[in-house]
Amino acid sequence: MRNSTKLMILAAMAIVFILLYGFYDIKGGFDYAFPKRMLRVTAMIITGIAIAYSTVVFQTITHNRI
Repeated sequence: MRNSTKLMILAAMAIVFILLYGFYDIKGGFDYAFPKRMLRVTAMIITGIAIAYSTVVFQTITHNRI
């Protein structure tokens, strides 16, 4: 399996799980709960990107090849 195919599958799975988290078990307060959940998802994505970027920068500075 090619890397681009694997990446597309992982991206599709991530979108499905984000939507499941956003819509699952919202009873009555959709206008309140959904924006809060999407804000949390956005924060998780930004945190993940920041951690990945800082890891690459650290490994580059220390000349550590993984």
